[in-house]
Amino acid sequence: MANLTSTFLRHEPCPECGSSDALSVYDDGHSYCFSCHFYAPGECDSGLLRPTTLPLRRMHIRGTAVPLRNRGLSESTLSKYRIHREGDVLLFHYHTSDGVLCGIKTKTKDKDFYFEGDNDGSFFGQHLWPTTGKRIVITEGELDAASCSQVQPTWPMVSLPAGAASAKKAIQNNLELLQGYDEIILFFDNDEPGREAAKAAAGVLPPGKVFIATLEAYKDLSDALQANDIQAINDAFWAKKEFRPDGIIDGKSLLKEITTPQPPSDHEYPFSGLQSKLHGIRYGELTTITAGSGIGKSSFCRELAGSLLQ
Repeated sequence: MANLTSTFLRHEPCPECGSSDALSVYDDGHSYCFSCHFYAPGECDSGLLRPTTLPLRRMHIRGTAVPLRNRGLSESTLSKYRIHREGDVLLFHYHTSDGVLCGIKTKTKDKDFYFEGDNDGSFFGQHLWPTTGKRIVITEGELDAASCSQVQPTWPMVSLPAGAASAKKAIQNNLELLQGYDEIILFFDNDEPGREAAKAAAGVLPPGKVFIATLEAYKDLSDALQANDIQAINDAFWAKKEFRPDGIIDGKSLLKEITTPQPPSDHEYPFSGLQSKLHGIRYGELTTITAGSGIGKSSFCRELAGSLLQ
């Protein structure tokens, strides 16, 4: 049976996803990547237990919810999300989709992370909200979800379990939940990894339901709340843009173009017979000139070109 009281030792590169430091190594030899969820058993591991086997052991709530004034987060918001302080570390309590405490992520003052327990693949904070509704907001980090919820407390706010690198996989793991909402808003960090993660995640979601919100003046929601810029957060919500794959054009954007009267042609042919049959030359149309060898195709085209240049 696996040693369930192993101690975290260090971070290493993940051999599965290539993350530079997401692989946590424990003293019993097992390791777990919080980016791609790769798992390698330790010396005492029978191989039967994996991160999806829940619960591995009974977890208990640790620490207490205290206001994070430097981040603008109230005690009530932190208590709701079970974001607690214990000494000089922050504790993020992870629950299964049905509300069972299954793991605790620890963030040190040096911004190192390690995880105790497990995670069934649910979003952080998912157990707080219904499985259907008008909209759900997915953020990149736990503090972002809490910051968002403090501004819009009635909207479901959840976060990715392991940052931008986990976005696509986390979305795929929770497609059944997301299908129950009319709008899915991806509110990731305003940096290159965040933008790329939003596109990757949006690509696996139902078309027509996905929107991307972006803060122009801040890296993330937590930064905006620290600056007490509530208006910037609200503006980003209402300025959200529907995600469309490259090359797909929304028909609504073509309404003006197709309802604006167009002239019958942009140019006339210099040949009356051809003009009467084709009613002129229009931009965007392709006309193919065919004839046998020596009939005069080149002469025809030169005449036409000369007429257009006049």
